[in-house]
Amino acid sequence: MRVGGDEKLQLNARIRYPIALGPGRIIPVGQPLPAQSNVIHAMVPVVIFFSVLMAVLVGNWRQRVLGMACGLPFALILLLLTVPFQLVGLIEISIQQLAASLGLPRPMPLTLRWMILMEGGGRWALPIAAAVACAVVARNAERLWRHDESSPATAWLRRISGR
Repeated sequence: MRVGGDEKLQLNARIRYPIALGPGRIIPVGQPLPAQSNVIHAMVPVVIFFSVLMAVLVGNWRQRVLGMACGLPFALILLLLTVPFQLVGLIEISIQQLAASLGLPRPMPLTLRWMILMEGGGRWALPIAAAVACAVVARNAERLWRHDESSPATAWLRRISGR
């Protein structure tokens, strides 16, 4: 969806079951709960991930190619760990604010805790950790490709094959 020149991700959720906020207070079935986020904001972890990955893999071109190939599934996992939780977290914030305005205590759901963690620095830490993990995989794969005897991957293959 385009809003004011910016691309937005939008979630248009509707309540399937009544949500109890307290005694006699519910969010009724069918109530719309919209949430939207900027696409650029959602892509930040992927940009950080590939930037760190390319900075770490400076050994040779094979490592970079293997790192990019390994990086695509890692990038997808990063998006799956951030974007849905961000949109659901925005909806949960609305529900929390509604409960607070009615003076009703409501425990913070795990999805909202995850979203707050991601917004508080996890959006940077998660892709950096993923890039380091992907770099380790790419370096070991490159050593295996070269048949390097000092590679942990080669030692593991020898151990499982019995050679």
